[in-house]
Amino acid sequence: MAPGMLLCGCRGWWRRGRVVAMMLAIDAAFAVMNIMIKKALDAGTDRLALITFRQLVAAVVLLPVAHFRERFACAAGILKAVGAVVCVAGALVLSLYKGATLTAAGGDNGGGGAGVSYSSRQRATATCTLFAACLCYASWFLVQSKVGQKYPAIYSGAALTFLISFLQAAALSLALQRGFSMWLLKSKLAIATVLYSGVVGSGVGFLAMSWCVEQRGPLFASAFTPLTQILVAVIDTSLLHTQLYLGSVLGSALVIAGLYFLLWGKSKDGDQTHKCEANSKESNEEENKQQQQQTV
Repeated sequence: MAPGMLLCGCRGWWRRGRVVAMMLAIDAAFAVMNIMIKKALDAGTDRLALITFRQLVAAVVLLPVAHFRERFACAAGILKAVGAVVCVAGALVLSLYKGATLTAAGGDNGGGGAGVSYSSRQRATATCTLFAACLCYASWFLVQSKVGQKYPAIYSGAALTFLISFLQAAALSLALQRGFSMWLLKSKLAIATVLYSGVVGSGVGFLAMSWCVEQRGPLFASAFTPLTQILVAVIDTSLLHTQLYLGSVLGSALVIAGLYFLLWGKSKDGDQTHKCEANSKESNEEENKQQQQQTV
């Protein structure tokens, strides 16, 4: 194979795989962020203050970046459907099914994970809240795909998004809790969590995810979301020595299988699109030749 052809092949592979690599990096960053937030909340950090500071850090980081980068200018379908359904099923298994214990518990179970029992009302409230959060998160992917078409400046768009969310979180925090003690970050873990979740989780993470949505669409980007649960389970089990349950293994397997089908369907969809474009181009060229011959 000629060096030029090999170089073109490598470039083509990188163009196709860079979005996948970006989404995997985002999921890893989100997994670490979720674990840090859980630890900070268990240590007594106020959740409203953490959310408010997180959005503030993200806005402060992205606003100058947006200013200097943009100056504030302004059969595939079936596979994809099957992949989406399997991914959702895997996420539900991860969230709702516990199953048998597969590993022994370590010395530290993550502060509040073991020995804590929840009532059926608490579980129902948590399930409804998580469902509402997932619905809002899924809606963001669809909205972002439309916003990217009308407003391609992703840096300033993300900065404005986090600035508005900071104002909302601050107003809600002040309305619900009037004391000043909630705003004090008393531990190094709380400070590190705010900085990491603001800079990496919110700032860089959502900026990169916006780029992935623009490159491959909302369905492709959202399909990687359940991988965050898998990475959290891996980190919890290997580093924090928490118990591994059968539901986590089954759910992870379903998520990976669904993601495979979805990516397979997207690749076939892209191949069909390229074929249709090529056929359309050929037909247009033939029509132009026929018109030129008739004119002569």
